Amino acid sequence: MIKSMLKIRNNVDISEYPKLNAFLKLQSDSFTTKKSKILTSNEVERFLNEAPDDRYLATKVGLNFGVVGTCRREELANTTLKDIEAHGKMLLIKIPNTINKIPRSFVVEGDFHRIVQKYMNQRSQKAKTDRFFQKREVYSSSKRDKEIW
Repeated sequence: MIKSMLKIRNNVDISEYPKLNAFLKLQSDSFTTKKSKILTSNEVERFLNEAPDDRYLATKVGLNFGVVGTCRREELANTTLKDIEAHGKMLLIKIPNTINKIPRSFVVEGDFHRIVQKYMNQRSQKAKTDRFFQKREVYSSSKRDKEIW
């Protein structure tokens, strides 16, 4: 990375400096990448069952879409109301703008359907946008305990 950045920004080719290359190679030996934390299926199930809906309902829906539909962050943010079709006790979610430009869809049913339907029922009808996920403000009894989820 250092080699390419020096070449691009300063027009310096460090391959002409063998001692510097050896030094950089020695320095990188102790480098270890950090592994992302991954939730187990038991942790996901526990969160969906035990986390309070009044605070984590949107997170639960995002988790459902991420797990069932393998949605990326941008795909979640760009999901609109017209991308969701209700068919009895199941929902058909269409993701038109994907990273590889190939639209896909997935079905939400069962307990996942119940969670998504609850979120849809609580969505503000006065929204200025048709995005599915909204920023909501929740106020407790005191005004200073304002939270955004």
